[in-house]
Parts: sequence; C-alpha cells; structure tokens
Amino acid sequence: MHFLRPLLRKSSLNWIILVVALAFAAPRVAHAEALLVVEADTGKVLQADNATYPWYPASVTKLMTAYVTLKAVKDGRLSLDTLLTVSPVAAAQSPSKMGFRPGTQVTVDNALKMMLVKSANDMAVVLAEASEVRSTVFRRK
Repeated sequence: MHFLRPLLRKSSLNWIILVVALAFAAPRVAHAEALLVVEADTGKVLQADNATYPWYPASVTKLMTAYVTLKAVKDGRLSLDTLLTVSPVAAAQSPSKMGFRPGTQVTVDNALKMMLVKSANDMAVVLAEASEVRSTVFRRK
C-alpha cells in the first residue's frame, strides 16, 4: 500500500478516485434483500421477493452519484470547496446516514467522503440535489 501514498498526498480528488476504484476492484458476494426478475419481451414477472419494499440509495447508486458529482467538478459546475446545504429530503433518509439537520452546510469534498466511506444516504441525496441528478431512488412519496 505504500505505493499509494504519493497519490493520496496530491489532492482530495485523488483520494476519492482511489476509494471509488477500490470499491469496484474489491470482490464481493451479492446478498439481495429484494429480488425482481422480469421477462423483457412480455413484462411478465418471473420471480418477486420483497419487490414492493421501499429501497434506499444502494452502493452502486452512490458510486454513480460520486461519478456525476466528480464530472460536475471537472466541468466547473461545482468545486470540492462548494458548500452544499442539507435539505429536509436529505435529512429524512433512512440510515445509514450522518444525521445532519436540514440547513447544515457541508463541502462537496466532505459530502463525497461521508457518502463513500460511511455509505451515508443523506449525503448521497445532498450531492444528487447539488449535481442536479434526480432519481426516483431519492424521492419520498
């Protein structure tokens, strides 16, 4: 791991990219709490286990949120120092979360780290709102 030290010293962006890369590289066993298999041609449900339970932002969703946020940084629409405000929607997310109250401000850099390291759902929503990435995964009814 000592060969990674020069990367980590250069910038926070290098650190974030390293975390994302390691997340993709680490082998994992899939454990599904919910399952929905649909025949693509007919739309017929072949198998459904807990398919109607609410789902919260999952790790892949968070990695895609990190990707879109980092693209916004690269394009100059955000910077790692941009202050983001925790919305009521973000604060209302189920655990795992940081638990900040609505109105709390965090930087893009810190929100990315909290989302990627702690898998914080509230920070995923904060970043998605800031990056204008809106998905039904993040919306509450």
